[in-house]
Amino acid sequence: MAYRMMWEVEVTHEGLGKYRNIRGSDPYVVEQKAAYQKQQWDEQWQRKLQADLRAQERQSAAMQRAAEKEEAQRYKEERAEEALERDTEAKKTIEALKNVLNHTLYINDAIDWNKLKDKSSFNELPPKLILIPAPESQPTPAEPHPSEVPPKPKPAIRPAPPKESAEKYQPTFGFLDRFFTSRKASKVKVAEELFIRDYAAYTTECKKLDEEDANELMKWEARKGQIESRNATTRADWARTVERIKIENENRRTYWEKSCENLRAEHEKAVKEWEQRREKFYEQQKLTNAAIDKNYQDYLAKDQGAVLDYCDSVLSNSIYPDYFPKEWDLDYNAETRTLVVEYDLPAPEGLPTLKEVQYIRSLKNYYYLSPSRYSFML
Repeated sequence: MAYRMMWEVEVTHEGLGKYRNIRGSDPYVVEQKAAYQKQQWDEQWQRKLQADLRAQERQSAAMQRAAEKEEAQRYKEERAEEALERDTEAKKTIEALKNVLNHTLYINDAIDWNKLKDKSSFNELPPKLILIPAPESQPTPAEPHPSEVPPKPKPAIRPAPPKESAEKYQPTFGFLDRFFTSRKASKVKVAEELFIRDYAAYTTECKKLDEEDANELMKWEARKGQIESRNATTRADWARTVERIKIENENRRTYWEKSCENLRAEHEKAVKEWEQRREKFYEQQKLTNAAIDKNYQDYLAKDQGAVLDYCDSVLSNSIYPDYFPKEWDLDYNAETRTLVVEYDLPAPEGLPTLKEVQYIRSLKNYYYLSPSRYSFML
């Protein structure tokens, strides 16, 4: 027999404790068969977990109900129902074992080559471009209104200067004053002294007003200087604040534009990588499907490796109870078109042992009946 290169994949399942080597002449077909075997074992493991869970639930419910004396009658009825259910399951299991060959003979296990092909789509969505929102510009404060300088104080109104020709300062002469010169001179002197006193008082008053005006003007100029200095400081602070806010807004805008530019570059790179993964996915899918087509054509041409792969797939797809090991060895002679199958059957100790379940109400216990032999089943 000519030498042929064979591909082999190890498939294991820790939960079931199963191990199998899947062999074939085409690596893609072997991988498909390995994936299918793993799927079968996973489904078997789920069935076992569900059966264990149901058993645990039944046991928990039984223990809880047994602890409740007031539900003794209900407990008995449910135990009877449970016994009936387990009895039915046991009989179904035994019946399935009896008819395992008949059941298989009436099932068409022919391989549908199209089902072996990978027709899945590339489910990974393309990367989305998500840009950060544009930053809001910080508003600038309104231009401050300068404080008004109070009006310049006006000089106080001066009194009119006394006039020597005023009637007040003119002496009044009587009849005797014409004859007595000293008497006339005395009246003139009194008038002159009155004028001098009034003029001196006028001069003093004007000097006092000048000093008050000078003092008010000095206070006004100091107040004016303070207001103008404060206005200048306020405006300078406002101008610096406006300039700072303007620079901060420009910096935030520049940073945002740079960030968007980096995000666009990263998105473009991510899109290219996504396109490469998609292209690789469909290329691999195309190669896998092409290998299946080739295997199908080789099978039609009765190629030894293709025939062995096909028969191995048929046996893999055959549905047997979970306690069947599903292990076999195949050989095919292309010249005589003879297929040799060495199939491992389950050991007697691995077959179901429960035939019947009854609940004995008087004993509050189960009665189990196991078959004594299996020769009638095989």
